[in-house]
Amino acid sequence: MADVIADVDTTVKAADGSEYYVQVAAEQVGAVWEGWLEFVPLDDSLDVLLTRTETTQPTRDDVVRWSTTLTPVFLQGAFKRAVRETSGRHIARNFARVAQDVLVPFDPFAVLPLGKHELRGRLAVLGRGELLAMIEQYGLNPAGKSLARLTNSQLVTFIATAVEVQNLQHHR
Repeated sequence: MADVIADVDTTVKAADGSEYYVQVAAEQVGAVWEGWLEFVPLDDSLDVLLTRTETTQPTRDDVVRWSTTLTPVFLQGAFKRAVRETSGRHIARNFARVAQDVLVPFDPFAVLPLGKHELRGRLAVLGRGELLAMIEQYGLNPAGKSLARLTNSQLVTFIATAVEVQNLQHHR
């Protein structure tokens, strides 16, 4: 059965401006693991795109290690090779979208001056509800993108990127 091996800490933009988060998926086929990339759109009305097999490795751990070597240039090329999913092979996850009655533990704009690494570190320990509440409370999703398919690590990237962009645009 296919498994999500890693969430890549970046997004890829399509020519029309649509953003996709990248996840590495794999499954054991005989004695080896086949790995591919899934491009999951922020917009739920768009299709998940996936590549054919991008790597064949002897173990799952080797696929994890391979996933850490992916560069932005490689991901752009893979995105161009990706096709609309029709096989049922993909693993688009739908997580809870609600951030009800959750306190936001800190202001991300107050942490950003301490550095991006510090901000990501503090975000990484938060639960899904806290991350979603932070996005809502600080207006970090002005375009109203769907966050349902994003993992917690992808939400961390989403928040860190939104805080950096809004800070540069002096929205805070």
